[in-house]
Amino acid sequence: MANIHNDLSRRCVWLVTLLCSAGRIHAETHLRVLWTDLDPASREVSVQLLNSSPKTIVAYSLEAREFDASGRQVDSWGIGWDYLAESASNPSRDSQIEPGRTATVSNGVSGKGTSVQVTVTAVVYDDRTAEGRPANVAIVFDQRARVARGLGQALAVLERGYPTTTQETDEAFRKLLDIGSPAVGGALSRQLGLSFLVDREHHPADGTTLSRSEWDEVARDLSRKAAFYKLQAQEVRQ
Repeated sequence: MANIHNDLSRRCVWLVTLLCSAGRIHAETHLRVLWTDLDPASREVSVQLLNSSPKTIVAYSLEAREFDASGRQVDSWGIGWDYLAESASNPSRDSQIEPGRTATVSNGVSGKGTSVQVTVTAVVYDDRTAEGRPANVAIVFDQRARVARGLGQALAVLERGYPTTTQETDEAFRKLLDIGSPAVGGALSRQLGLSFLVDREHHPADGTTLSRSEWDEVARDLSRKAAFYKLQAQEVRQ
């Protein structure tokens, strides 16, 4: 798994296989690779990044290529990060990269290569502008749109009417959790006062019910998040 150090939050990391594109939004991004270090003992590569722009970076993607001693490419992989990556809790602004700040990313490697070359392929700023390869930038906004759709599906379930019986509540929980959204599960966990995230495998206890006012609060929570992610999924063209 990828580990984000310094001012990046561990929960905001997702690993993706990145698609390469010949076209670019901008040939260069303002997220600079300062250095790359491959530890042969731990088979882990560390990369230090610098935000050289006047804006705060809230998402990025990297492409890494591994080479053997002869210079032949033997493997490639990608790291993607977004402070808005779907989670049960609210996004933390502590996990953004402020102007002039650095962040160090580390990730395990296959062990096939003796050196690693890292390229920044996409950057998204807090004003929803972006730089980099169109395909990689699209991944960030598509992920956010997917979260917004999941929250919208959950709202649609509740708009059909709040459950009033234990059986109806169990069915509502099943429909909501089958959406597979940590944001939806988090809204339910908070309202139920649970210390764990409810999901497809971890349902609330049998017989659990919520009052109408509690369902209202769940709906308000989902509605706020849906509107937020829907906005954040819209790229602002420069």
